Amino acid sequence: MPPIIALQRTIRVLEQELKDLRDAAVAEAVTMKERKSNPIAFYPVENEQDEKARKDRRRQERRERRDAIEAKDWQIGLQEAELWEKQKVLNRAKGAVDAANLINDRKIQSIEARKLSSKAREHRERERERREGEKLQKLVRQAKEAHEAARKRQTENQKARREMRDQRAEAQRVEEEAQRAARDAAQRVRDDTEVMTPKGQGTDMTLRK
Repeated sequence: MPPIIALQRTIRVLEQELKDLRDAAVAEAVTMKERKSNPIAFYPVENEQDEKARKDRRRQERRERRDAIEAKDWQIGLQEAELWEKQKVLNRAKGAVDAANLINDRKIQSIEARKLSSKAREHRERERERREGEKLQKLVRQAKEAHEAARKRQTENQKARREMRDQRAEAQRVEEEAQRAARDAAQRVRDDTEVMTPKGQGTDMTLRK
C-alpha cells in the first residue's frame, strides 16, 4: 500500500478513536450532571470512604480519557504533518514527472514532425522518381517507335531498290532481246538479199552507187 494511503487510513482510524473518546466524555459529563442533580437515584447510600474512592476513580477515568484525547490529538497532528510532508514530496515528484512528461511529449511531437517531414520528403522523392521513370519510359517507347519506323522505312527502301533493280534488269533483258531480235532480223535480211542477187550485178550496182 502506498505510504500516503496508509497515513490517510491511520488518520481516519485515529479520528474515529478520538471521536469515540470525546463522545464518551460528553456522555459521562451528561451522566455526571444528572447524578449531581439527583444523587440518590444514581448512587446507593455509601460511607464517606467509598464515596471518596468512587470520586477518585471517576477523576482518574476522566484524567485518563483526557490524556487519551490529547494523545490522539497529538498523534493525529503528527500523522497529518507527516502526511503533509509526504504530500508535498509527492506534489514535487508529480511536478517533476509532469515536467518530464511535457519534455517527452515535446520530444515525441518533434520526432513525429520529423517523421511526417521525412514521409513527405520520401513521398516527393517517389513522385519525382515516378515522373522520371514515366519520362524515361516515354523516351524509350519513342526511341523504339522511331527505330521501328526507321527499320520499316529501311525495309521499304530495300524492297523499292530490289524492285527497281528487277525493273532495270527486266528492261535491260527486254532491250537486249530486242537488239538481238533486230540483229537477227537484219542478218536474215542480208542473207536473203545475198541469195537473191547475182554476184556481178551486185558488184556493178555497188560501183554505181
